[in-house]
Amino acid sequence: MEALELCYAHINRAEKGSMVLVTGMSGSGKGTIAAEIVRRLTEKNPMLNDWDMPIVEMIATNSENAYYSSKDTVSRLLNVLKDPFHSVGREEVLEKVGIRASPASHRSITEGTMRQRVTRLLKGRNVRYLIIDEADMMCVIKKSGRDEADHLESWRLLALDAEVVIVFLATFRILKLWDRTSQFTRKMPTVHVQRYVIEIDEDVESFVGLIEQMCDFYRIAKGEREKIIKNAAAIMTATGGVFGQLKGLFDRADERAEAMGRKTISLADISYALPRRNQVKRLWVEINAGERALESSNFEELAREAKAARLAASKKKVGPDRAETSDNADTKTDVSSATEASEQPGDNARGDHARPSKGKGRRRAKPKPRLPVKRA
Repeated sequence: MEALELCYAHINRAEKGSMVLVTGMSGSGKGTIAAEIVRRLTEKNPMLNDWDMPIVEMIATNSENAYYSSKDTVSRLLNVLKDPFHSVGREEVLEKVGIRASPASHRSITEGTMRQRVTRLLKGRNVRYLIIDEADMMCVIKKSGRDEADHLESWRLLALDAEVVIVFLATFRILKLWDRTSQFTRKMPTVHVQRYVIEIDEDVESFVGLIEQMCDFYRIAKGEREKIIKNAAAIMTATGGVFGQLKGLFDRADERAEAMGRKTISLADISYALPRRNQVKRLWVEINAGERALESSNFEELAREAKAARLAASKKKVGPDRAETSDNADTKTDVSSATEASEQPGDNARGDHARPSKGKGRRRAKPKPRLPVKRA
């Protein structure tokens, strides 16, 4: 409920030309939240006529060899907006005004031209909110000269040109694009649809309540309900505390019971439906990586960073002048210490001053070899 209200508040108060990101694990409830938000926005923004479309929904699926294609996405958006001249269903649109037309294709039209038509249609149909599901598919692109963040930037420019609010529903994968520039931080809020955390007692109680609801929805054998609830901690670990994962677990258990010729689910069916070890590990890797990327800053960390920045700036202000001064001071100290050492009396009887010597001491001169004297 917290994520729903927060998401609705951001979307309801968003300025024209801005974007909102709703992110979370797959199955965390983003689609459910979007459906409720669409219902609320529809009540607040009713259709004035058949041409009016205040809310438009679409899925950013990949149709071009499983890679994301911005042109294909814009083409499908034209079909959703029912472009009277270039959409797939234009026959129905033009038939209402007595015009017969054949199906159209967007292959011969450039992407720039289609984007201009999309902008005009969004304004002409009075679209206020554009909801894009599976937006993380923008991360699945071909290796080319175009950066993957350009696709998200094109959506931002479309929102500014058409003066609409774009809502993205995506998994944690989209964060590597969303955090690429500070503009998305400044004007594009992020809503995290959180999972049930096993370290929080309230979340554990709520998750146990979900398991009980699942037991009420599915047919559970007698005496098996208590066994299933008793293993709630293991089920919560296997599903990551995600509602969609829990529902998928019971769906697989129900299919297994049906395949075995039984009409009720037992704990053995739940055990059979549990994901493999590698799947559980991969699930937690995605959860931990995504939640670390969404960690918020706190005042203590920001204060430490500010203190470190000021300290680094003060060291830069000292600069080479202060460093030269310290070097000169060290040189003077060395000279004075050498002078004091030279003024101390030596150990010889005459009291001669000790001379500074190099190395281990003065070397004695080697005697010159004598040449043999020839006798006459």
